[in-house]
Amino acid sequence: MDWTILLFAVQITLARIADIYLRYYAFREMVTPEAKHVLLKRLSFLSLFFTAFSAALFSFTEMTVSSYKGVLLFGWIPYQYFLVQAVPDQKLPHVFLVSMSFLWNFIIHSISCIILALYFRDASTPVVLQTESFIYLSLFLLFLPISRYFFNSLLPAFAHFNSKNVRIYIAVLPFLMTVGYIVLISDNVLWHSWEERIARLLLPAAFVFTYHYIMSTAKQVYERKRLTHEKMLLKQELLYLEEGRLLAADNREQLQKHLDGLLDTYSQLRQLLHTGDIKE
Repeated sequence: MDWTILLFAVQITLARIADIYLRYYAFREMVTPEAKHVLLKRLSFLSLFFTAFSAALFSFTEMTVSSYKGVLLFGWIPYQYFLVQAVPDQKLPHVFLVSMSFLWNFIIHSISCIILALYFRDASTPVVLQTESFIYLSLFLLFLPISRYFFNSLLPAFAHFNSKNVRIYIAVLPFLMTVGYIVLISDNVLWHSWEERIARLLLPAAFVFTYHYIMSTAKQVYERKRLTHEKMLLKQELLYLEEGRLLAADNREQLQKHLDGLLDTYSQLRQLLHTGDIKE
């Protein structure tokens, strides 16, 4: 086996690890230490198998565009399966994060393709594919602070929507966007026109950042409603406390009157006893 094919398979595996890392990062607080240990163990064995499988596939197909895209489009499934096992009972969040991570990957791949079109137009197909995967990994590391911030805020914003229908809509909409985008890129063409390259970059980028802005705005609206509701509750509690204070003050006044009357009665009794007027 050619060492370049093995290196290419390792790069593809690293791309899949980068892909699943972002989704795990969003779920990290829901993963128990035991589940995390099992997940890392499974992903390690899966990565070894995936590297060997990719190397065999690329050796058989000689690193064609169709085999490369096929691995990218379907290679994430076993990784996602293990993540779902580590974080069960979160179907809609999983669908939502898979879709958003796909769109994020499409953005990085689109930037990689633009760089390739500028500097590697005359290179052979294997060199172009291997360079594209290397550029993708480099851009992933470069954009990692942005992607971590982005995926760190996705699930908290998603959790603010209590309505099941709204949650389904929010999860399915980017999924439909992802499916439509996959249809556009599922071909054997290596080089596309500049119009297609720019469109394939701007379309997911506009959707991702607009969707993130909408969800952030919805989160802020929810927070304002929550603060308004808490403010109303605090005002009601203060009203109850004021009523209690007035009632306590009135009780103290009544008690003082009874006490004054009782002390006056005791004073009269002492005087009568002192004068010996037992009958009175």
